[in-house]
Amino acid sequence: DITNAGTFTNTVNTPPLITVSGDITYRSSVTTTLNTNLNAGSVSLESGGFTFSNRTISLSQDDGFWAVLGAPTITQAGTAQVVFTTGVNQQIGGTTAPTFNRLVIDNSNDVTLFVTPVTVSGTLTLTNGRLITGSNTVVISSGGTVSRTNGFVEGNLNKAFPVGTNTHTFEVGT
Repeated sequence: DITNAGTFTNTVNTPPLITVSGDITYRSSVTTTLNTNLNAGSVSLESGGFTFSNRTISLSQDDGFWAVLGAPTITQAGTAQVVFTTGVNQQIGGTTAPTFNRLVIDNSNDVTLFVTPVTVSGTLTLTNGRLITGSNTVVISSGGTVSRTNGFVEGNLNKAFPVGTNTHTFEVGT
Protein backbone atom coordinates (compact mmCIF):
# COMPACT_ATOMS: atom_id res chain seq x y z
CA ASP A 1 0.00 0.00 0.00
CA ILE A 2 1.11 3.52 -0.66
CA THR A 3 -1.01 6.02 1.21
CA ASN A 4 -0.97 9.64 0.13
CA ALA A 5 -2.51 12.30 2.34
CA GLY A 6 -2.31 15.09 -0.25
CA THR A 7 -1.99 15.70 -3.99
CA PHE A 8 0.11 13.53 -6.30
CA THR A 9 1.81 15.03 -9.38
CA ASN A 10 4.09 13.27 -11.86
CA THR A 11 6.23 15.75 -13.82
CA VAL A 12 8.05 14.65 -16.96
CA ASN A 13 11.54 16.01 -16.36
CA THR A 14 14.97 14.55 -16.82
CA PRO A 15 15.01 12.70 -14.53
CA PRO A 16 11.26 12.56 -13.93
CA LEU A 17 9.91 13.92 -10.65
CA ILE A 18 6.97 12.80 -8.55
CA THR A 19 5.65 15.52 -6.25
CA VAL A 20 3.39 14.62 -3.35
CA SER A 21 1.90 17.52 -1.43
CA GLY A 22 1.57 15.65 1.83
CA ASP A 23 2.78 12.45 3.43
CA ILE A 24 3.60 9.05 1.94
CA THR A 25 3.27 5.85 3.98
CA TYR A 26 4.77 2.76 2.32
CA ARG A 27 3.89 -0.78 3.39
CA SER A 28 4.14 -3.80 1.15
CA SER A 29 4.84 -7.53 1.07
CA VAL A 30 7.09 -7.15 -1.99
CA THR A 31 9.91 -4.83 -3.11
CA THR A 32 9.12 -1.58 -4.90
CA THR A 33 11.76 0.37 -6.85
CA LEU A 34 11.52 4.14 -7.12
CA ASN A 35 12.57 4.91 -10.69
CA THR A 36 12.26 8.68 -10.39
CA ASN A 37 13.06 11.44 -7.94
CA LEU A 38 10.46 12.18 -5.27
CA ASN A 39 9.49 15.41 -3.53
CA ALA A 40 7.18 14.83 -0.57
CA GLY A 41 6.20 16.31 2.75
CA SER A 42 7.04 13.17 4.73
CA VAL A 43 7.96 9.55 4.08
CA SER A 44 7.15 6.63 6.40
CA LEU A 45 8.53 3.21 5.47
CA GLU A 46 6.79 0.41 7.35
CA SER A 47 7.22 -2.96 5.63
CA GLY A 48 8.33 -4.71 2.47
CA GLY A 49 11.25 -3.69 0.29
CA PHE A 50 11.90 -0.15 -0.89
CA THR A 51 14.73 0.61 -3.35
CA PHE A 52 15.79 4.05 -4.55
CA SER A 53 19.25 3.74 -6.05
CA ASN A 54 20.57 6.86 -7.83
CA ARG A 55 17.46 8.83 -6.84
CA THR A 56 16.75 11.83 -4.62
CA ILE A 57 13.94 11.97 -2.11
CA SER A 58 13.37 15.58 -0.98
CA LEU A 59 11.33 16.45 2.10
CA SER A 60 10.07 20.00 1.91
CA GLN A 61 7.17 20.97 4.13
CA ASP A 62 6.44 22.02 7.70
CA ASP A 63 6.45 19.06 10.11
CA GLY A 64 8.02 16.89 7.41
CA PHE A 65 9.75 13.70 8.51
CA TRP A 66 11.57 10.55 7.47
CA ALA A 67 10.45 7.59 9.59
CA VAL A 68 11.32 3.90 9.51
CA LEU A 69 8.76 1.80 11.38
CA GLY A 70 8.98 -1.96 11.77
CA ALA A 71 11.51 -3.80 9.61
CA PRO A 72 11.31 -2.76 5.95
CA THR A 73 14.25 -3.62 3.70
CA ILE A 74 15.56 -0.32 2.35
CA THR A 75 18.12 -0.39 -0.47
CA GLN A 76 20.03 2.75 -1.42
CA ALA A 77 23.01 2.75 -3.77
CA GLY A 78 24.98 5.02 -6.03
CA THR A 79 23.84 8.61 -5.59
CA ALA A 80 20.70 7.78 -3.60
CA GLN A 81 20.03 10.56 -1.11
CA VAL A 82 17.44 12.00 1.24
CA VAL A 83 17.39 15.80 1.30
CA PHE A 84 15.70 17.98 3.94
CA THR A 85 15.08 21.36 2.32
CA THR A 86 12.40 23.71 3.63
CA GLY A 87 9.83 23.72 6.38
CA VAL A 88 9.87 24.05 10.15
CA ASN A 89 9.93 21.18 12.64
CA GLN A 90 11.44 18.62 10.25
CA GLN A 91 12.43 15.32 11.87
CA ILE A 92 14.08 11.96 11.46
CA GLY A 93 12.22 9.46 13.62
CA GLY A 94 10.38 6.19 13.76
CA THR A 95 10.85 3.00 15.74
CA THR A 96 13.81 1.67 13.75
CA ALA A 97 17.13 3.50 13.43
CA PRO A 98 17.59 4.47 9.77
CA THR A 99 20.70 4.22 7.60
CA PHE A 100 21.16 6.74 4.81
CA ASN A 101 23.46 6.40 1.82
CA ARG A 102 23.59 10.19 1.53
CA LEU A 103 21.82 12.57 3.88
CA VAL A 104 21.60 16.28 3.03
CA ILE A 105 20.58 18.95 5.54
CA ASP A 106 19.76 22.12 3.60
CA ASN A 107 17.15 23.69 5.87
CA SER A 108 17.90 26.87 7.82
CA ASN A 109 15.00 25.88 10.12
CA ASP A 110 16.96 22.77 11.26
CA VAL A 111 16.23 19.04 11.39
CA THR A 112 15.87 17.10 14.67
CA LEU A 113 16.61 13.42 15.39
CA PHE A 114 14.08 11.43 17.41
CA VAL A 115 15.70 8.00 16.93
CA THR A 116 19.20 6.68 17.50
CA PRO A 117 21.55 5.97 15.96
CA VAL A 118 21.03 7.62 12.59
CA THR A 119 23.75 6.16 10.37
CA VAL A 120 25.18 7.69 7.21
CA SER A 121 27.14 5.16 5.15
CA GLY A 122 28.10 7.58 2.37
CA THR A 123 28.10 11.38 2.76
CA LEU A 124 26.43 13.63 5.30
CA THR A 125 26.12 17.04 3.61
CA LEU A 126 25.57 19.99 5.94
CA THR A 127 24.61 22.85 3.64
CA ASN A 128 22.38 25.04 5.86
CA GLY A 129 20.88 24.64 9.31
CA ARG A 130 21.55 22.35 12.21
CA LEU A 131 21.11 18.61 12.54
CA ILE A 132 19.99 18.55 16.18
CA THR A 133 20.59 15.20 17.88
CA GLY A 134 19.50 15.87 21.48
CA SER A 135 20.47 12.69 23.35
CA ASN A 136 20.54 10.75 20.04
CA THR A 137 23.60 10.19 17.82
CA VAL A 138 24.42 10.55 14.14
CA VAL A 139 27.05 8.00 13.07
CA ILE A 140 29.26 8.32 10.01
CA SER A 141 30.24 4.78 8.99
CA SER A 142 33.80 3.79 8.24
CA GLY A 143 34.45 5.08 4.74
CA GLY A 144 31.71 7.71 5.09
CA THR A 145 32.38 11.44 4.87
CA VAL A 146 30.99 14.78 5.99
CA SER A 147 30.78 17.74 3.62
CA ARG A 148 30.05 21.07 5.32
CA THR A 149 29.16 24.49 3.92
CA ASN A 150 27.20 26.37 6.62
CA GLY A 151 25.36 23.68 8.57
CA PHE A 152 26.55 21.63 11.52
CA VAL A 153 25.59 18.89 13.95
CA GLU A 154 24.33 20.18 17.28
CA GLY A 155 24.86 17.25 19.61
CA ASN A 156 26.38 13.81 19.20
CA LEU A 157 28.46 13.00 16.13
CA ASN A 158 30.35 9.71 15.88
CA LYS A 159 32.92 9.44 13.07
CA ALA A 160 35.50 6.82 12.17
CA PHE A 161 38.96 7.98 11.07
CA PRO A 162 41.53 5.95 9.16
CA VAL A 163 44.54 4.80 11.16
CA GLY A 164 47.39 7.27 10.82
CA THR A 165 45.18 10.28 10.13
CA ASN A 166 46.65 13.21 12.06
CA THR A 167 43.93 15.81 11.45
CA HIS A 168 40.38 15.19 12.64
CA THR A 169 37.40 17.47 12.04
CA PHE A 170 34.11 17.25 13.91
CA GLU A 171 31.38 19.36 12.29
CA VAL A 172 29.62 20.19 15.57
CA GLY A 173 28.56 23.39 17.26
CA THR A 174 25.79 25.14 19.18
